[in-house]
Amino acid sequence: MWGDVEQLLRDADKAWTFLRPSGFAVNAQAWAADFRSGDTLRLPYPEASRSMIHERDIAAVAVLSFVNPGHVGQIYELTGPEALTQAEQVATIARAVGKDMHVVPLVGDEARQAMLDQGADPALAASAVSYWASLVDNPEPVTTTVAELTGRPALTFAEWAREHADEFRVLSTAEVAQGYVDALSAGRLDEAVAYLAPDVIRTAPLESATELKGVAAILENARRLNTDIEYLAVETLGPLLHTNHFAIRFTFTQRNTTTGAQSQTTKLSLCTVESGHITREDVFYYTPAPS
Repeated sequence: MWGDVEQLLRDADKAWTFLRPSGFAVNAQAWAADFRSGDTLRLPYPEASRSMIHERDIAAVAVLSFVNPGHVGQIYELTGPEALTQAEQVATIARAVGKDMHVVPLVGDEARQAMLDQGADPALAASAVSYWASLVDNPEPVTTTVAELTGRPALTFAEWAREHADEFRVLSTAEVAQGYVDALSAGRLDEAVAYLAPDVIRTAPLESATELKGVAAILENARRLNTDIEYLAVETLGPLLHTNHFAIRFTFTQRNTTTGAQSQTTKLSLCTVESGHITREDVFYYTPAPS
């Protein structure tokens, strides 16, 4: 597939640089739910060795390729600085998280079925399992390209694991609350929704007559409410913690971009946290009458 894409770019007679990264370290996020929910991970061919690359190293080489014409027409094979078995990758994340994980090997048809159960295309499942099987005796190669191009060592999988450790452990109510408040206060909605459970319930009688269920419904509601609104300032009180609950009070100064009218609204959210995610948010508003 990628060979076809590269040939199309060559045929277009435009300047190009091809980056060919090995497996992305970030793909290990697929194991996060198992890390959070227990101590066992079912893994196809755990002794398969891969030279996983940190996403920031791919980005660093991409930037160099964009800004330096000397990279035009070059093909770069990019990998991490070492080859680790999948079992070693799990152990590396486990050390960063501070828990023990037991790996259950899956091979052959059992490995393919595990991918199919996750919704993988049958052809992809078959090719992926065959590839992992081959890596048991023939590990992925390790290149020094990242270091040669950037002038610094490629980032290790251990560094990636330390940076992403919070994704693999159950956050405390205090950690969820502070992260949620910080993200909302800075207007980073994409970061805020990461603290929501997939089936989170939100009740806000002044926004919707019915409760909203699920992240997609909540995001759509937020887009609807903010269509004509520009936020000029926000004041935050909280989070205020109590066992597996917390409260936040936001006071927004806003402007209607259609009418130009400014107003101030106070919003109080009462949140319930279970297993490191917000499972319910009850929202109340107070908008002073115009003076």
